[in-house]
Amino acid sequence: MLVSASQTMETTTFFHRSLANATKELLASVTDAPSDLESLDQPGCDFVLNLSSGADLEFFLYSQIDIFFLTVFLPIVMVVGVLDNAAFIYVVLRIPRMHTVTNCYLVGLSVADIIFLVFAIGSRLWCYVRSPIVGDDNPLGLAGCRLNQFMVNTSYFASLFFITLVSWERFNGVCRPHKRRDSKLMVLASVVLSTTVSGILAASLLVSYGVESYDCITWPSSPKYTDWPDRRMFCGVAFPWADKFTYATQTVPFFVSLIANTFLYYRIIHGLDQSIRRTQQSNHRKSRDSSTRNQVARMLVINGVALFALLAPFEIMSLFSLIAMFREGEFILDLDVRQVVVYIARVLSYLNSIVNPIIYTVFSSRYREAFQIAFLPAKCRPRPKSSENSQPGSTGRSGTMTTRAQESRI
Repeated sequence: MLVSASQTMETTTFFHRSLANATKELLASVTDAPSDLESLDQPGCDFVLNLSSGADLEFFLYSQIDIFFLTVFLPIVMVVGVLDNAAFIYVVLRIPRMHTVTNCYLVGLSVADIIFLVFAIGSRLWCYVRSPIVGDDNPLGLAGCRLNQFMVNTSYFASLFFITLVSWERFNGVCRPHKRRDSKLMVLASVVLSTTVSGILAASLLVSYGVESYDCITWPSSPKYTDWPDRRMFCGVAFPWADKFTYATQTVPFFVSLIANTFLYYRIIHGLDQSIRRTQQSNHRKSRDSSTRNQVARMLVINGVALFALLAPFEIMSLFSLIAMFREGEFILDLDVRQVVVYIARVLSYLNSIVNPIIYTVFSSRYREAFQIAFLPAKCRPRPKSSENSQPGSTGRSGTMTTRAQESRI
């Protein structure tokens, strides 16, 4: 990869390039060793690296930790994440009483998580299988880099939009229960608008993937490297300002969304406390219905907190990188510390895409019941509540109208 002052950072344009850029910064130390790095004018090469002596070779090879990460951890995360998010989508579509405004937004969040897992992890696995060199984008090509990052970034921005829509819906349900609920048309418009804006923001970040940069590498004479490619490709920026724009566009929506959701969570929790005090003086039926609403609201607050907590380390590191650009590449943290933090942040960002359905089922009995109805045989399903007029999952007219009326308030 082209080593330059404007590119000595380890976390550019989201998750795919973080490892590659960390390697690139390590290579900056090689520029002080003339025997290993040749500044030759070789056509089609941005840098010529002579590694025939084996010096600094480890910067281009996958470590044992990298291999475990790519062959064990990431495949497990992708499979589990795709399956549990797909299961949640199926449950919402399968159970009539799950057809609520909140669940519509949560389905959008699950779709965004699936897209992120497939493209973010899938691209890394594809590059690992197709090239033995760390940070090599040759298997993707420039078009593949752009497509991959567009899908990853769109899913990322969409997640922020959908979690905020969920918080807004819960805020109205808890703090303004008598307000007219959104119509199907308004909900559809919110989903379409969120997805469209996410796509526009993601498209604007493609300026960070405008050109192909190449390292021309001379490998050691060992038979191991006989069939290794002599060029490593990197999808690089086309304009000097592109990285600053990318970091700003990436981090600002996150922190704006974080502030907005924090305010909404505070109001929701305050509203729940007031609701609990009111229900203590009401009859048993109303107390039970209110308890269900409060349980779902708490679950959604926990879900939102988990999302921001898991994404925060990566976004904080991105903010540090943006600050470093305005300080002429002077980072606040040392390289070794940044490498560890980036690795941890990347793991947390992947886990963020699999925890949502788990949180739903752990913290809400209503969601657990819906999963049981959708996947268990009829004889193993939970017994219906006494307040319900039909069996769980029934499509009978009376039962359906009752459960849907209850769900419209949840």
